[in-house]
Amino acid sequence: MCAARRITARLPMRAVVLLDAAIQSVRDAAGMQLPAGTCLAVIARHFLETWKGAVPRRTRSQKLRERDDNWCTVPGCSHRSQHEHHIVFRGRGGPDEDENKTGVCGYHHHRCIHPGYVRVWGRAPDGLTWIVGGRVLRPVTG
Repeated sequence: MCAARRITARLPMRAVVLLDAAIQSVRDAAGMQLPAGTCLAVIARHFLETWKGAVPRRTRSQKLRERDDNWCTVPGCSHRSQHEHHIVFRGRGGPDEDENKTGVCGYHHHRCIHPGYVRVWGRAPDGLTWIVGGRVLRPVTG
């Protein structure tokens, strides 16, 4: 923002075309040449009124991590799960079914599991066996 009270932003051409059309629609509906800022306020208000109370859909990954109580399933880890991990890697023919996925934190996923320092096998959520630090572990279920 500068002293002239103007905001500039780089946008893809398709966004510029869409925004220009939306501004023109507001002006047409008002029957007058409104300032662009006023048009943006009308567009924003319309958006908020349209989507008020809408509940965002949970992704498949979010549902899977909720199944695992949103915690990393590596035994002993106290971090929130951020990723879904394919137990049998997709690149090795592993299926995309929920029984072949478990929720893990980013550290364990990228720094431990994929480099091979931590291994897991079995069927999620309750039939997993882990090798962590050379020890075979099974999560404690409550």
